[in-house]
Amino acid sequence: MPDQSLRGVLDLHVHCDPDVKARNVTDISMAQRCLESGMRGFLIKSHDWSTHDRAYIASLVVPGCEVFGSLCMNLSHGDKVNPFAVSQALKTTGNALRCVWLPTRESAYDMKRNKTGRPGIPIVDEHGHALPEVIRTMELCAEADIVLASGHSSNDETVELARAAKIVGLKKFVVTHATSDPWTISPDNIKRCFELGAYVEHSYVALIWGPGTPFPPILRPVPCKRFWSTSIYVLKEHS
Repeated sequence: MPDQSLRGVLDLHVHCDPDVKARNVTDISMAQRCLESGMRGFLIKSHDWSTHDRAYIASLVVPGCEVFGSLCMNLSHGDKVNPFAVSQALKTTGNALRCVWLPTRESAYDMKRNKTGRPGIPIVDEHGHALPEVIRTMELCAEADIVLASGHSSNDETVELARAAKIVGLKKFVVTHATSDPWTISPDNIKRCFELGAYVEHSYVALIWGPGTPFPPILRPVPCKRFWSTSIYVLKEHS
């Protein structure tokens, strides 16, 4: 029996099979679970592959569940942020692309923080300004009225992205898991992002890692009463 508390809910960060590592659900089984629970639907995320085409197929296989796709700007799409990949995804049958993540685990910030010795994918220049390909990606997201998320960016990079998004006119810029170690954004920078019109994501899964879980080395987030809130995202419905 559907849970009324989940009615209309969209989960906007679901890793499904097929993927490069094992996941607990497939696109289809997740869609079926959403129907059974009363949820409206979900958005598929993969660090490596665009999922908008899969989302379209899953929505056809499981009518009544809204399934959306996304794109992560990692090395599978080149060594720079790739606006062309975004433009093609936006043209794909089903019109299911709803989120573009800037580089995540292969971002320049993550590569440096993890001491990989590899440069990673940059999003800002030597002066700390958003690169032209990042600005163009923002413009595409603004035109399509979809989400652009900060991915695994540093504090300073995140504020610069929020600033650039405001200038471009992007209404749905999201600071990714702002309260999750090791990408925690400082309270002052969260405030600055809010003031620039950004949404700030609080990832609930971060509350269930740490000692005694499958991810013991990762620290749980420290509550910040003033800024710790879950943002509401609007996935625009298209005809």
